[in-house]
Amino acid sequence: MTYNEALRLTEDRWHTLDDTQKVEVLQTIENHVAQECGRSPCSVDDKFLYTGSDGIVLGQYDRHNEVIYINSSQFDSESLYGKDSSKLIKCCLHEGRHAYQNQVVSGKIESDDKQLADAWRYNLKDGNYISFKENPRAYYEQPVEVDARNFAETRYQTLTEERLQCN
Repeated sequence: MTYNEALRLTEDRWHTLDDTQKVEVLQTIENHVAQECGRSPCSVDDKFLYTGSDGIVLGQYDRHNEVIYINSSQFDSESLYGKDSSKLIKCCLHEGRHAYQNQVVSGKIESDDKQLADAWRYNLKDGNYISFKENPRAYYEQPVEVDARNFAETRYQTLTEERLQCN
């Protein structure tokens, strides 16, 4: 599947795709964005992730295996996010940004912004990363999460513009 084909499937036709096709679309987007960022692409896979009283976990990045997991419970058109691809695509972009951060911190690739890379390095040191369960506010305000959210929002806007151009 090409990137433009994937873009065409992310709007009106998303709810008609089966789980395998949705993963294929997200994998195509991940491959394209990873190449743009100069990093190795991650595998994208669907997996049931925690859904509880404090919310739905949409995705997760496994840095040891370089896999982006997207919550398979949210692929169903009856789920909260199943009819609209935007949240799941933003999630994939967000988790892909975590892959970029980890590749910068591990020295696989270089960042143009040394100050930001140092902030990620400190944030990702053992004991410094704050989980949502530990402290929701601190989780949202730490450097790697702020950066990943900003990247996902900005890149999603670009993706939306690209979708309009390929239709």
